[in-house]
Amino acid sequence: MSDKKFIDLSGEYEVQGVDVHDGPFSARLILTLNEKCSDFSRGYITYQSKAFNAEGIETYQGSIIANGNNFAMSFINILPEQKSDHGVIFGTVTHDYDAAGHRQTILHNIYYQPDYQGGGYGSAVSIKQ
Repeated sequence: MSDKKFIDLSGEYEVQGVDVHDGPFSARLILTLNEKCSDFSRGYITYQSKAFNAEGIETYQGSIIANGNNFAMSFINILPEQKSDHGVIFGTVTHDYDAAGHRQTILHNIYYQPDYQGGGYGSAVSIKQ
């Protein structure tokens, strides 16, 4: 890996969001650094993502590119009956402290799904565990 400094988003996140069609939801998100496709010298960092629903079933896979505190992601629902459930995310990374004083990485995002139930959108906040 490059010795360049960057914000590493790899890890597991607890997600809370609201979808225009489905209402409130919770999920678990795992981000894995893709060193091969990252350009550390320019600050372009790439990840693969997997999302799991509240029952623990893997439902989404995605690809992320991040630069500084901003990221973009494409995603698709991998369940056979959900072919129209795909879209894009735009987000911002922040760092804050929880009640116990521990530093947290937080992903704030909005998303767009052009085909899901005739088109939709939502937002989510993901806190690194």
